[in-house]
Amino acid sequence: MGRVIRTRPVSGDLDRVFRDVCENNGVKVASAQLNRIESVFHRLSAFPRLGRDRSDLRPGLRTFSVKPWQVLYRLNGEDVVILRILDGRMNLAAQLGKKT
Repeated sequence: MGRVIRTRPVSGDLDRVFRDVCENNGVKVASAQLNRIESVFHRLSAFPRLGRDRSDLRPGLRTFSVKPWQVLYRLNGEDVVILRILDGRMNLAAQLGKKT
């Protein structure tokens, strides 16, 4: 089992997830959502290819859905590098700055 490595933007993404969910559904639901995302990190460390290959957006990019959020990651040997947590209801290509 590899390590889970979080890139710098992930901290801000998790703060945004908490804030957005908290505004609409309260602290309890927001905390539960963060727990689900954290559990996905651990699951990906055990099964790194579990997510969807999204090389169409960026080479080596993979995603895993924690509705409505998308965990974006890549593999680095045995390690899982978490790149971003983005709103899956929005166009991922646009959020990544890629023209479609």
